[in-house]
Amino acid sequence: SGTFYDSGGSNGNYGDNQSLTTTICSDGSAGTHIQLNFSGTDLAPGDELCFYDGPDAMAPLLSCSGDYPAGSPFVVQATAANPGGCLTVTFNSDALDNAGGWAAVISCVPSCQTVLADLVSTNPASVPLDTGWIDICPGERIFFNGAGIYPQNGLSYQQSDLTTIFEWNFGDGGISYGPGTSHAYQEPGGYIVQLFLTDDQGCRSTNYINQRVRVAPRPSFQLTGAVPAAICAGDTIHLNAAVNATSNGQTLAVAPVTASFSVEGSRSDSLALPDGTGIPYETSIFFTDFSPGQVLTDPNDLESICVNMEHSWMRDMEISITCPNGQSIILHNFGGQTGSEILLGIPNDNDLFNPIPGVGYDYCWTPNAPNPTWLQYANTNLPVGGTLPAGDYSPYQPFSGLVGCPLNGEWTITVTDLWPIDNGYIFSWGIKFKDALYPNIETFTPAIDSWNWNSHPTIFYATPDSISATPQNGGTAGYVFTVNDAFGCSWDTLISIPVYPFTHPACHTCQENYALLQDTTICESEPVSLNAESFGQDTFEVRFEAFPDYAIGNSNHPHNNPYASPIAVNSMGYNLLTNPAAQITSICMDIETDFDADLNIFLRSPDGKLLELSTGNGAAGDNYKITCFSPTATIPIVGNAAPFNGTYMPEGNWASLNNAVVNGNWSLLVSDGFGISQFGKVKWWSIGFNYFNSVNYSWTNA
Repeated sequence: SGTFYDSGGSNGNYGDNQSLTTTICSDGSAGTHIQLNFSGTDLAPGDELCFYDGPDAMAPLLSCSGDYPAGSPFVVQATAANPGGCLTVTFNSDALDNAGGWAAVISCVPSCQTVLADLVSTNPASVPLDTGWIDICPGERIFFNGAGIYPQNGLSYQQSDLTTIFEWNFGDGGISYGPGTSHAYQEPGGYIVQLFLTDDQGCRSTNYINQRVRVAPRPSFQLTGAVPAAICAGDTIHLNAAVNATSNGQTLAVAPVTASFSVEGSRSDSLALPDGTGIPYETSIFFTDFSPGQVLTDPNDLESICVNMEHSWMRDMEISITCPNGQSIILHNFGGQTGSEILLGIPNDNDLFNPIPGVGYDYCWTPNAPNPTWLQYANTNLPVGGTLPAGDYSPYQPFSGLVGCPLNGEWTITVTDLWPIDNGYIFSWGIKFKDALYPNIETFTPAIDSWNWNSHPTIFYATPDSISATPQNGGTAGYVFTVNDAFGCSWDTLISIPVYPFTHPACHTCQENYALLQDTTICESEPVSLNAESFGQDTFEVRFEAFPDYAIGNSNHPHNNPYASPIAVNSMGYNLLTNPAAQITSICMDIETDFDADLNIFLRSPDGKLLELSTGNGAAGDNYKITCFSPTATIPIVGNAAPFNGTYMPEGNWASLNNAVVNGNWSLLVSDGFGISQFGKVKWWSIGFNYFNSVNYSWTNA
């Protein structure tokens, strides 16, 4: 073991006009063959490092530094075709320039036939195919197909994809196994995908695929102009947007946002910790983003090592961390078979040899933690037992024991259970270095390519960045502005404006509306008939509406979690439904769905009373297209075929709304019972009430 440096050592450059040959052999105390794990190379143009599979440069050439991406980690090792296991390295530099060189961890490994990981294809494809990015939107799934390359197959043993373990690391903590797999990235940012192969002799692939994935961030949507607090039905509103430009009085300003590649190593595949067998259980994280030869020089630059885990007896275990060159420290020590019962997280106590996962807590080791080690905390604060609180703790051995560790390469956490009866789980773990250690954190900014205001029935004038609209009913007028970026992602924001009905005090003034009575001449004691009846309408409808344009499906709104679209009802002149069938005119909606029978639809009053409109109707038909439910309807919704386009009797009884409160938020509740990957849309709905215009008459003598 050790580190193989250029002639400049760990801090200096190599020299000009060098022609060097180095042969490295195993002493046989561990593995028989030499492996060099490079954190990358930094070579000037014209300078070259080459590797030979034997004791001198006459042995078969394995590769040269130019075969690997500049600055990226790679592994070179003596193969099974080389019985001696030695590795010969040649280096030649010219007189023109020099650079930082290299640092490689030297390891002795078993005799292995070469295993190489090959990324055969992805969907979506990388652009360009060999060195590019896969650009996607949050939540979008990528399909990966990999294969093994076995150039020495059959030399000592047989190799095949059928007997090789494929492990995918997606860069966001996600892990998957098998030649073909898929992964969905939920969070914006950049990620590097790796594929690691292990053949049936335990020999691992020696290359990195370094497939970069970029997940688009949401653009910035900022209200920069005045939006009315409320308007009256029939008023006109004007909205406009500035895209990729400084706002000059526009209502909305939209700009692209920059995202960066993730620099925190994490892994989220669960690691079972069976009962105390003394066998170490380990899992690894690979770093590839540091400079070639970069090492940890300050323990404070390692900000944290964190685990999310549960265990039914903390004192059972020893936990350690090992860096790429083999240096290691103990994070939590085994204190011996003594002491009170200390739990980690919420374990399933006394379960089987193969643990049943409990609930993990987040525990971190940091260089300047507020808490002592796990054991010290437990002995001081939990003398009779209990659960170790989540938080930051000091490692048993200080992080200074990792100074000199190469930053690029494989970091491994090892857990050994040394005491019988109890067990647990590590659900995820990660390492965080200071951002300043990363020489070049790659960033990207998806450009905004197109934009528009979404269609809305109240809009009478529209350009891509401006609209004018006149809402005709009370409720909420919602206007959606959509932008499309260079990754093919659509983003939008909703501007909602409360709309008062024309019955609201702010929306009308009282005016005299009656016929002027003519003077009449009569004899004394003769009766006279006077008619001052108002010309105003006694009863008329007041409607309230909402345009949620909301995507709904079984995955976000199953029957136990319905979507609720509210409408604020006000200014009706009464606050209780004493006769719902006379006071409500109709409830109408426009809902897109691919299977009507999946939907349950209810109306909820402000005080929580429910009217069942339709549940499980329409079989495999599509959509509730301008569907209304009215007290005057004669066609039942039950038993009718979709698409529902007309006026129907609700499935429930209008009497269920007796004494419901009128003023407040009325909500349409919609849920989807099936099809986890299918989405429809609640586009629009409205509710109408009868307004009773009562006139009081008072006569006085002149």
